[in-house]
Amino acid sequence: MKKLLALRTHLLSRRFGLKKDQLICFAENGRVVSVRGERNRNFRLTYEANIIAQDYERGPLELAYAILEWLHAHEPELSPDSLRFEAELLDTEKTDLGFQVELSEDIAVTVEDEGIRLEVMSEPVPDPDALSGFSPHHID
Repeated sequence: MKKLLALRTHLLSRRFGLKKDQLICFAENGRVVSVRGERNRNFRLTYEANIIAQDYERGPLELAYAILEWLHAHEPELSPDSLRFEAELLDTEKTDLGFQVELSEDIAVTVEDEGIRLEVMSEPVPDPDALSGFSPHHID
């Protein structure tokens, strides 16, 4: 689940005041998809990524944007409404936020003299105009 770890790293690197102990990431409902053939040993992992920010002192807009930014680069074929969220308002300053999105990772399998090599494949480069239909909004 290399992508989930990369998404977590991306969120922690942003300046949203999110600390490591506030961010919980896990996968559930995972599947391994394999279409085996004589020469095809490759497979795909798909799973629901859960990203939870606990006691977050800012609203969901910044985190949603950061996740969408990452998804645009790493899951360019997702539908525009694939990111789901839940929020629990703890008080006037803190919120527990939960985001869910389906991620996939294609694994290339190569048989070598030394053994089997497994490599997570990179995604295609996204179209920079794919989000051009959205109007900009200022986030404070």
